[in-house]
Amino acid sequence: MPFDQAMLDQVVKKARRKPLFEPTASVREVAIGRSEIERLLPHRDPMLLVDRISGIDLGSETMRAHRRIDPGDPLLRGHFPGYPVYPGALLVETMGQASLCLHLLCASAGPRCARRPAEPAAPAARAPRAVPGGGVARGRSRATEQAAAPR
Repeated sequence: MPFDQAMLDQVVKKARRKPLFEPTASVREVAIGRSEIERLLPHRDPMLLVDRISGIDLGSETMRAHRRIDPGDPLLRGHFPGYPVYPGALLVETMGQASLCLHLLCASAGPRCARRPAEPAAPAARAPRAVPGGGVARGRSRATEQAAAPR
């Protein structure tokens, strides 16, 4: 099959994604730290993976969260020797915890949220690019489904 530039351009255009978190006028810059996150989530060290939340938009149900990867983390010694990166499965878990924070913050905001978000799920999650020790994993969450009305 010959190379078709128009078809390639169409595939590339279709594959581009809209960012999950775009700064808008309704975004509130926040400084939600570890102690506040511990009040939201049941997770504790070493499985509490969200370090801080820096932005939230209740109207579009989006949030920006961060995780600093400690260069001394023992996981980095074996994943991978010579090229230590944080495991992708734990980055996906970090995204899940950030999504749970978003869900709980939206649920507690009441009418300020556009709609009642569904329980957090990641049916098509993929780990972001590799994060080395000393790096920061930056995650963005967006509610994509509305929960069913309570019975």
